[in-house]
Amino acid sequence: MSTPISNGPDNETEIDPLILTAMRGLPADFADFPRLYQEDLRPSLQAQEVERLAAAKSAVRWTWIGVGIAALGVLFGFLVFRVPQLAIVAGVIGFAVHGAGRGPLNRIGKRAKNMIVDPVAAGFGLRFDPDPGGQNSVVDLHEAGLLPTWDRAEYEDRLEGAR
Repeated sequence: MSTPISNGPDNETEIDPLILTAMRGLPADFADFPRLYQEDLRPSLQAQEVERLAAAKSAVRWTWIGVGIAALGVLFGFLVFRVPQLAIVAGVIGFAVHGAGRGPLNRIGKRAKNMIVDPVAAGFGLRFDPDPGGQNSVVDLHEAGLLPTWDRAEYEDRLEGAR
């Protein structure tokens, strides 16, 4: 950790020089971002770091279990029973085990995204909606012939507001 520096007598907290160095070159709109990162974002992210590391370790373990299931299925399906369908089913099951093992890590990632985007969007006068659902504006544009097609009926997130 580096020695914090002060931004003057009016600012009660000092910003870590490493943060200032890492954020050098940001646009003028982001001038308050080093302070936002140091005071809000970093503590929130650090608070869930132990949980994230445990979830990542678990995801790796479940990936290896999925690979093992798939490999055993291939061995038994092709070499022992001579039933290739068994190998295919084992591969699908192995992939499902891998995906299920990543669930906790994916949830932590979404939570971290919300922790980061919410305060940054608020700093710009925007509102962040992590689950906006279907968008009527896209349906209207499609019906008017302005969009040929799209591949999602639901959207992951949305920022609203004006700058």
